[in-house]
Amino acid sequence: MKILKKLTYYLIIIFLLGCNSKERDIYIFSYFEGNGKDGLHLAYSYNGLKWTALNNDKSFLKPQVSKDKLMRDPCIISRRYVSYGMDNKLE
Repeated sequence: MKILKKLTYYLIIIFLLGCNSKERDIYIFSYFEGNGKDGLHLAYSYNGLKWTALNNDKSFLKPQVSKDKLMRDPCIISRRYVSYGMDNKLE
């Protein structure tokens, strides 16, 4: 639960940064490192070219299910009415 609070905190900060800047998009990128055993990582960018890792490039969420406990190919999905969901491939 503590990890989800931290993740929510970072997403709110990114959202507020985007609201403060005029005509400036902010992008968020979800990724994994290595074989996916480390878990979910997040980065942000203002231009989609230069990315800055969040949480000192440490994992936000460790995989805890499946036999191998791997989290691969995480993605953030935009839904209607400004809500977001997350999906990933479990192996």
